[in-house]
Amino acid sequence: PENLNAYECVLLSYWFYENFEPDRHRRARDCLMGAVKSDPDYSLAWSRLAFSHIESKKYSIDTKDRWDEDSLRAAQRAIDLDPANPDAYYALAIRSQMVGDAPGVFANHARKAIELNPYDSFVLADLGTWMAYAGQWDTGKEWVTRAKALNPKHQSWWDFIWQLHSFLQGDYSASIAHAQTVNLPGNYMVQAALTAAHAMNGDQEMAERTLEKVLELKPDYAEDPRQPFRARGMEKVLVDKLMEGLTMAGLDVPT
Repeated sequence: PENLNAYECVLLSYWFYENFEPDRHRRARDCLMGAVKSDPDYSLAWSRLAFSHIESKKYSIDTKDRWDEDSLRAAQRAIDLDPANPDAYYALAIRSQMVGDAPGVFANHARKAIELNPYDSFVLADLGTWMAYAGQWDTGKEWVTRAKALNPKHQSWWDFIWQLHSFLQGDYSASIAHAQTVNLPGNYMVQAALTAAHAMNGDQEMAERTLEKVLELKPDYAEDPRQPFRARGMEKVLVDKLMEGLTMAGLDVPT
């Protein structure tokens, strides 16, 4: 980058992933929007801005109607500036699954991102997670396991696909145990999946208590409880089963 401020904005965008606090996202977003104006040839700032648009949709933080177009434009600008920027292909991969592109589109972008930087454990783990979301559980777990080997002191959310897969397979006790490893009490999506597992496991008291926490974290969650799961391209069978568990917990899930 031409100046340190632009690089600081890039670092801020990663800071958000520590706890997914909306204010951290907003701070990084505003910083990146300024960075691409002050340093318009900085490819990484453009790819992180693409992610800012993507994260706004994923986490329902000040989402704009044109988030998909804005993210695509920023990612393509990043590639125009630096065709070897793996972060840009990473952004294109996540976006493609969110907008419902064919699975091969995601896979091609994901593999390109990993090819360009095979030792980035964070990207490998996230792309493996999204691969699993779409139903490619074995490949997803393989990628995340490789990422864990690269970074044994990884973030706890890397275990989230094990929580979901156990739930899908009907092993609700294992799903609950994995949720404790994930250990994200402030993430309403993780807590919603945990709520469903408690309900399906027959623990109505814990299900209701955890559902209360979900609604404290996101008061409007009941309006569209499928949204955070659909936004990540999760397979329908998993989303439907999660809604079944949430209904058992007492949530009025819209049909």
